[in-house]
Amino acid sequence: AQVFAQAGAAYTYRQNDLTGVQLENIVLDLLNQPEKLEKMSHQARSLAIPDSVEQLVSLIKDQCH
Repeated sequence: AQVFAQAGAAYTYRQNDLTGVQLENIVLDLLNQPEKLEKMSHQARSLAIPDSVEQLVSLIKDQCH
């Protein structure tokens, strides 16, 4: 999660530090600023590893042999 937050693709909060009111404000802020949400979406896509499933399967298979 921290990697996504550092890239601008997400926010992170400690659960016991986040109130319902704060969460509501965060969500409303994003809904009211579609350009901000789009930028976060773009940043998240830039972190994607398209063949991550195949890489994980290969790693597991290698460890089993």
